[in-house]
Amino acid sequence: MCVQAANLTAPTDSRVVNHINAAVDDGVHNVSEMQRHVQMFVKALFHNLALPKAINRRFYPSRDDL
Repeated sequence: MCVQAANLTAPTDSRVVNHINAAVDDGVHNVSEMQRHVQMFVKALFHNLALPKAINRRFYPSRDDL
């Protein structure tokens, strides 16, 4: 349980942050659209590996984080 709680407050992974910045540069400004982009990016990042849980804010930032 402590590990899950730590993941909830962990800083967003730098690869995800870089992807978000690139998407903004490409014109993505809608939060829902950005969440979709992040989900697709994380799936590609973890190709053939177990995906992190959707509550893991390190890889799935909240709407407020975006």
